[in-house]
Amino acid sequence: MNKSHKNCKDFLKWLFVKPYIKAMLTLQLLFVLAAIIVGARLGGIGLGVMGGVGMAILVFVFGLQPTSPPIDVMLMIAAVISAAAAMQAAGGLDYLVKLAEKLLRKNPSQVTIISPLVTYLFSFVAGTGHVAYSVLPVIAEVARETKIRPERPLGIAVIASQQAITASPISAATVALLGQRGKKTPDTSELYLGHAPKGVPKFRADPVQLIVAVAAAI
Repeated sequence: MNKSHKNCKDFLKWLFVKPYIKAMLTLQLLFVLAAIIVGARLGGIGLGVMGGVGMAILVFVFGLQPTSPPIDVMLMIAAVISAAAAMQAAGGLDYLVKLAEKLLRKNPSQVTIISPLVTYLFSFVAGTGHVAYSVLPVIAEVARETKIRPERPLGIAVIASQQAITASPISAATVALLGQRGKKTPDTSELYLGHAPKGVPKFRADPVQLIVAVAAAI
């Protein structure tokens, strides 16, 4: 535990002591955000194209080394989507929506409390938050009939469905986390353009610790 705290402390110290490194990381982040914004404005395939442009800038201009494709995560996503599509084709999703509608209409005054529980359960058992979209119109209709502002149950229902993804044992997020935990921990000296300048401390830390450290620094 002490070693873990020492690693995070050293990383934060390195991040603040070297302002030019922090400036470089900020510049890279700005390029990524710019590519996302431009791609979102273009829409459609433009989002993917601008994502490729942003990655090309990071690789060929900043010298970052691209990682290997997340094959395990991609296969899990394909499996989850295939299972959801089979459930939709068999009528299972429609059946679940009918059950959710009965539950919500039976307790209309508690729609703000019941709706997030329903969407959480949908996403938890399916492994994807997309299945929760089918019950959102029902939540909005029940809320309007009960004279409750629809954005209240809808907002918390969407948040609950996304939270369920991190709890679902078959979601891609869980597979990605387990995959990262099983890999060799990265050397933080590689965060700077693929090569560490002189004076940068070299230590090995858990990826989760690095994320927490960067979030704390920002």
